[in-house]
Amino acid sequence: MSSNSVTIDAANNVLAVDSANNNLRRIAVDATVTTILGTLNQDTVVLGALPAGIGCVSALVPDSAGTRLFLTVPNAVLVATLS
Repeated sequence: MSSNSVTIDAANNVLAVDSANNNLRRIAVDATVTTILGTLNQDTVVLGALPAGIGCVSALVPDSAGTRLFLTVPNAVLVATLS
């Protein structure tokens, strides 16, 4: 996992890329772990409704409101709207 694959959102949750499974995990303050983006072993970008597919994420940044997440993947920047 690279240093850009972990961040903190506006609610102090940890967002971490699980590169082995091509998923994005949210680790809540109470230690609850939730898959918020990605499909198990989906190694390409799949657009559409979440969880979609994220492929190989190299960096992620949440917006200040915690409603959108910007992800860089090979040849693209993705914007995921989180609920």
